[in-house]
Amino acid sequence: MGPSIRALAHSSHPIMAQPQLIAPEQTHGQSRCARCDPCFNAPISCSLGVALVLGGAALFLVNPFLAAAVAVAGLALAYCSVSQACRRRLRLGGWPVSEPGSLQEIQELLRAQDAPLAVGEAWSYHIGLKSVKDQKEKVIALGNNWAGVVAMTETSVRVKSGMLWGELMRELWEVNKAPMDRPAFDQMSLGASVRVAAHGFHVGGWFIDYVLAVQAVERGTGRVAEAKRGEADFWTLCFNEAWVITEVELETQQNRLVRVEGKSQSANASTTQEEVDRYVQAEATEWREAPFVNMSIGGTAINRKWYTLDPVGVDDKDQNCLSYRLSLAWIGVSGIDSLGDAQTIMRTLWLVSTTVSRWLGTANFEFFVQERLNWDQVALTFVKFHATYGGRTDFRERVRNGKAVTALDAVIYPKDIASWFEMVYNQLNLTQGILHPGKYDASSSAGKVRILDFASFWTQISS
Repeated sequence: MGPSIRALAHSSHPIMAQPQLIAPEQTHGQSRCARCDPCFNAPISCSLGVALVLGGAALFLVNPFLAAAVAVAGLALAYCSVSQACRRRLRLGGWPVSEPGSLQEIQELLRAQDAPLAVGEAWSYHIGLKSVKDQKEKVIALGNNWAGVVAMTETSVRVKSGMLWGELMRELWEVNKAPMDRPAFDQMSLGASVRVAAHGFHVGGWFIDYVLAVQAVERGTGRVAEAKRGEADFWTLCFNEAWVITEVELETQQNRLVRVEGKSQSANASTTQEEVDRYVQAEATEWREAPFVNMSIGGTAINRKWYTLDPVGVDDKDQNCLSYRLSLAWIGVSGIDSLGDAQTIMRTLWLVSTTVSRWLGTANFEFFVQERLNWDQVALTFVKFHATYGGRTDFRERVRNGKAVTALDAVIYPKDIASWFEMVYNQLNLTQGILHPGKYDASSSAGKVRILDFASFWTQISS
């Protein structure tokens, strides 16, 4: 009999220790040129906008009307790429009542009896993906007017909650530091990341596990409070919408190079478990033992990605985009990256892809369970589902202090969400869990699956 589908959280699988430097060449040592690789870290949509403007200029003598249309589209795309306010307006469906730039301004706004909620860049915490027009409350935006590093030590950094991950990464890069874990989008703000417990794919702990302290302002009173990890009010300030997060302190580590491995296995509804097992033995032996693991499953492929702390040669550290960055498209390319940047998927949420996603009408929801799954054993269940319904499901896992959490991040059509939950309930015996509060609210389609309270779940898991 093969390995069981479910593995206990206290199984023999090792809990990953914090990465240690192995040799001098393991410090990231990459030049700014390598980090600013145009195939990855540059704002793609902004570059496309500039290209459209230039294209419009070139077309002017041929067709002035077409040239003007192309140029205007390019200017709009470039502007949306660099303007937080514009992106926020498009995402929320309305303008925030204010974008305060000082703690005193935030306090004054929140003293009102009908004190506004707060939204952060990328995901809007408190209100998920709903339009401002659907909410009774007003909103304020904590973005580039409320951003920056407050303090930094050898092992931590404290920032204003409106600071984006990309901005923080630039600050940490200069001092050879990296976060312990981070979400994939540079565009997300730190305050929003705390409120929704955003995460990457570090097995030893997710971002929320390394938040050391938060400062917040109470809605209705304007009172400022602060709590350190382990104190009674810590989780209240993190997750309770009665509080607006204003500062975040998180643990950091020394930056270094990591080896990134990516393997894409072709699969379909007819693929057998024996074929999956043979592939893993031949191409991805012990991949689940790596400190960073991620799997994405669609109807035609099982995509595995993992990062190892194996020694890296000096000659490898400055590879260009053609030798590695395409691995982000799940085509099985391996490479070298710094620990701080390796989990980044994109710097800014591409306006074109966002528009296409909305036009297609797909929904992105994320379901968290306090279970440890054997990913290679359950993969075909998801392949068969997505072969029928389309879309994909990504797997990420965190095991800390003997407690495991598995995140199933799905992109499918809203009408098929009930079938997805029926699948995980009947075939994986996943009976309860929580939903990501900043993504699509799938609770009405959960069926027999019990949706737990988000704050209570993380309080219990982290105790």
